[in-house]
Parts: sequence; C-alpha cells; structure tokens
Amino acid sequence: MPHELTGTPHHGRQRHVRMVAEGTYGTDPGSGHVAVPFIGDGFKLQVASEPYDPDSNFGGAVDPTINVSHKQDVAGQMTTLLWPEITQMLLDAALARTGALEDLTSYWIDYYTPVEGRSFPGCVAQSLEINASGEGDGEVQLVLDWLARAEQANVGLTVNDFDYTGLTQRPFMYGDMTMRIDDVAYPDVLSWRFRCQNTIKAGPYQPLAGQTLRAIPFAIAGGRQLTLELTSLHRNSVVREAVRGATRISAEARLVHPGGHNLQFQWPRLVPIRSDENSPPKEVAEQNPSFNCIAGPSGESAISYGMDLGPATTTLAGLTTTTEGA
Repeated sequence: MPHELTGTPHHGRQRHVRMVAEGTYGTDPGSGHVAVPFIGDGFKLQVASEPYDPDSNFGGAVDPTINVSHKQDVAGQMTTLLWPEITQMLLDAALARTGALEDLTSYWIDYYTPVEGRSFPGCVAQSLEINASGEGDGEVQLVLDWLARAEQANVGLTVNDFDYTGLTQRPFMYGDMTMRIDDVAYPDVLSWRFRCQNTIKAGPYQPLAGQTLRAIPFAIAGGRQLTLELTSLHRNSVVREAVRGATRISAEARLVHPGGHNLQFQWPRLVPIRSDENSPPKEVAEQNPSFNCIAGPSGESAISYGMDLGPATTTLAGLTTTTEGA
C-alpha cells in the first residue's frame, strides 16, 4: 500500500445511498430499501450544530464565553438521474400529497462510507428540481433538497446492503423526450427546468432518544410553489402573446426510454411571467420563458405525472387544455 496513513482513506465511488418510505415518522421500516445512485459529489445531506452564542457580558472576556451546542440541523441535497425503476419514488417524495393534511411522505435514508455508516430518519423533501438539457451529455438531472429529523451513526451498515442489480443502467435522457406546448410539438426546446418548492413546518427542537443534540419532532408540508422555465428557439410569438394577453397555456414533456419505459409530465395551466430573449448577431435567437404552474378551478393539481415501467403504454391522457384567459 503506497501510504502509511491510518484510518480508512477511500474513493468517492465507495460511498452509497439507499432510501425507503417510512410508515411512522423517523422510524426505519426495516425492509424495502432501494439503492439510489448519485452523480458527481451529489450527496450533501449532513448534520450541522450551530452553537448558541448569546450577546452577553458573561465573564467580561473579549472572546466568547458561552457557546452551547444544543440542537442539530440536518439538511442537504441529493443529485441523481432518472433511472426508470426509482423515478416514481423520487418524484413522489416531493410531489405526492396524501391524507387529510395533504402531507408528504417521509423517508429513511442510509449513507454508507468506508469510514462510517450514517442514517437519516424523517427525511422530507423541501424542494425538487428537474434540469433537462439537450446540450452536452443530454442528461436529465433530478435534485432533491432534504430536511431530516436527525443524523445518527449506523455501525451495522455495510456495502452489501446496497443492491443496484434491479436498476436499468441507462437512465432517461433528453433525447427520449417530446415537448408539446398547447398540444403542438416543440422540437426546438433546448432545455427546461421544473422546480417545486414545498413549505415545511418543522417542530421545535426536543430531546431524541439516543441523541446528544435535540432534534425536530415533526416536519409537515404546507403549500408549494411550482415553476417551469424553458429555453427554445425564438421562432413564433405564442409565449410573447401569452405574456401580453395574460393568458394561460399548457405544456407536456413525454420521455420514452429504449427499454419501453414511459415518463410523462403535464402542466395544464401555466401563467407566463416573462420571456427573456437571447439574440447575439452571430447566433440563432432564443427565448427563455418562465411560468408559474397553478391549480385548476376545482382544485386540480398544477402538475400531473406518470411513470410506467416497460413494456407500457401512455399513463396520462393527452392534454385537452388550450389557451385560456386569466
């Protein structure tokens, strides 16, 4: 071994993540965990303990005298791709509302490193972002920003607890996609970004069994803000007219995997905010419209999505919404 270091130096490729829906907040159900590959340095969920440092003259010293570590804040992002077998779970984590409170499901997440295993009970998705670009590698990235109840050591976690054999190696790619606006195909959409920002009400810090630092006792989802941004060639005035006329339009993205897997997103009611333009003299002019996604008049969801593992047919009916007034 070409070093004399103690401990366990290791590569990032030796780190692994798995997750499972909780039946009870903050409790590991004990089975059903699914490995989630992340890309790059794409797992940043971790604990922080900001100490309490009151503005006090206690002790009269020039340096702080009181520095009390009493609570843990556990949050961070996970960046992955749309591997078909885990796509539904990842989307549901941030988008699917259940029960009388229309709440989100919480998840138990395990993180293995050769140095130590860690577990994150009570993970709730604060936000979801899907970044799809036809340029470069043509990736469709999914970013979840988690708020967890706690971080705790998991000494029994091993690399053998992470099984990737059930995952299709090829994720959904941008080239698998057809984009439609007001039920008209838009093959010149160069990229798009969808974002869901959930409002999470976390409970006041309280003692947690087995933990030195206090942790949140609950994390309940409230309302949410949904936005969609596109970049396309500027070849017609549909979006500009919608901005001027305060009219609503619809959009749909459908991805068909070579393995027969089918993924659809529908935004039936988009309120145009603005449409920036990029038109340097030596380049083809582009437009960058942004939209708010809103609910229907009877409370219909601002987004519909469906995921079928192949062989499958379309999960969602075609959009019938046409341009409508504000």
